[in-house]
Amino acid sequence: MESLTTRNIMRTAKKYLAPDNMTIVYLVPSSDTKSVSDEEIKSAALAAFGGPVVAAGGLPELVAGPPAGYKAVLPNGIRLVIKEDHSLPIVSVVAAFDGGVRYETSENNGIGNLTAMMLTRGTTRLTAQALSERIDRIAADVGGTSGRDSLGLKAQFLTTYQDEGWQIVADILRNPSFDTDELDKGKRDRGGCHRPGQGRSRSADPQSLQKNLYRGYPYALPLLGPGKAWRRSPGAI
Repeated sequence: MESLTTRNIMRTAKKYLAPDNMTIVYLVPSSDTKSVSDEEIKSAALAAFGGPVVAAGGLPELVAGPPAGYKAVLPNGIRLVIKEDHSLPIVSVVAAFDGGVRYETSENNGIGNLTAMMLTRGTTRLTAQALSERIDRIAADVGGTSGRDSLGLKAQFLTTYQDEGWQIVADILRNPSFDTDELDKGKRDRGGCHRPGQGRSRSADPQSLQKNLYRGYPYALPLLGPGKAWRRSPGAI
């Protein structure tokens, strides 16, 4: 018994304490003339199993650790993974979407990186400056991220401010403004990136390597767009 872990118990519970294994018995007074259908009882029991995050595909699955956690597919199709690690008082969020250079062509190369950068440059509710000030006020780290196969948003904030942190993340993801003036500034900022190979030999240039290694495939394109240095956003894939 002492060798049992939380993971062992959760795996066993998931295997046996499932709706498919459920037997329902209900007792009613013989004098009760109000009937309760089997379907009503079944629906109530399944609702108790489900809770607010039950996935369209069934109960949340156990995610191996450490730290262990759960994953589920929400009714709207979003895949949710939750892992708890209480060693630090920090909430870490990653929202990733299909995107990145794999979906780009030579005509729109760099659009994924630019889109990720624009996520934190204002929402329909907050200007870029107001959003930046709100993020700074809770000492959060929030930024867009893009790579070869995905783009999205990463955020970290103290658990003390998690309510406001989640509000910021939700506002950015649901209400990005992609303001024209901010877009122009973003293009100028990207234009200041150094060109590949500057200050180093061509043989050491990662972009030249990728271009030759993935010739004819989108991975050969630079992540920042034509003529920009090969650089991946932190944590991007």
